[in-house]
Amino acid sequence: MSQVAEFNRGPNGFGFDIEHVWAEPLPYEQIAAESTLGSAAYEVKLHHALVGNDPEERTITLSPHSTNSELYAAVLGGWLPASWASFRHRLILDRNAVSWFRENYDDGYPRTDRLPDLFDMVARGPFVRINHLLYAMEGNAQSWPTPEVIAQQLTEASSYLRKALPNARLEPSDDIGMQAIEGILREWASAFAIEDRFLRGAAPLIRDRPGKESARVAKLKQLLKLATDTGAEQAKFMVIAAVAALLGERPKGGNAAFRILKPGSASFDTADVWNACCDLRALRLLVSLSNFRPKEPMAFVTRDKRLVHFWAALGIDRVEPKGGQLFMPMNPHPGVFGLEGDARALWDEWNEGSH
Repeated sequence: MSQVAEFNRGPNGFGFDIEHVWAEPLPYEQIAAESTLGSAAYEVKLHHALVGNDPEERTITLSPHSTNSELYAAVLGGWLPASWASFRHRLILDRNAVSWFRENYDDGYPRTDRLPDLFDMVARGPFVRINHLLYAMEGNAQSWPTPEVIAQQLTEASSYLRKALPNARLEPSDDIGMQAIEGILREWASAFAIEDRFLRGAAPLIRDRPGKESARVAKLKQLLKLATDTGAEQAKFMVIAAVAALLGERPKGGNAAFRILKPGSASFDTADVWNACCDLRALRLLVSLSNFRPKEPMAFVTRDKRLVHFWAALGIDRVEPKGGQLFMPMNPHPGVFGLEGDARALWDEWNEGSH
């Protein structure tokens, strides 16, 4: 039986069948231009909406007045305000997203008086599907979590979310989640060692952006050689983040990749590497789960706009297995990644050879 949610009841409001509604992902340009969601200038296309008293479903375009949260969602094809992703996607929450729900909801109701948010429409229902494993995978000490820490953090995340959203579906369960995390971390252990070597070597290279294109290309050659020498070819998110930090534009708001990697410190250490890896692993988890459950849309949800900014600029709209590996064709935004001219030729040659 269909479940219809309503927003702004009455002839001027709208609603939708929760089982079928979906919002069209927004492109990179519409997150790059915004400072906050509340003052955003984008519009969202909502498919299968019900308008006023009209029983026929239609596609409508809405301004962001209907979203007032601080959460962003990375999805295949771009990004969405997290409220818009919650109706169709399984939500992969990082630590700061779990904290946001804890701070803003209690028993499915908003904790404070604020403008209505689309998420309020489903906060008390069973339609919100949440994967909370990242909370435990990140740990709470900027280092590799022990089994005891993983178990404690899973219990903590579940407790926070069940109090905030008692009817949400937390999947997988904590027991299955514990097994899944231990398996994922075993798989990532060797990758972390490679990423640690690569990022420590890359930090001094990307700390300063040369003014001349020829100097940037020379540094890019060093960076890609470092990636090959350290075995980082499969750590594509890490390598392309380093490329974007080196070559990409550095506007007033900052270079998103540079702010993820934080290579500015002369004492760049394991904690810095761990933080960067956690951010980029969240995107890898989005890709992996999108491949594992291709018929169930996934959304990585966070307060961290720079991370969603970086994801949207990658231009990844599909994931598919190919030759025993995941194939995720990228269409990097030229301004963000600085991949033009000789730099683009270098990247393409390296990227093709690293498959």
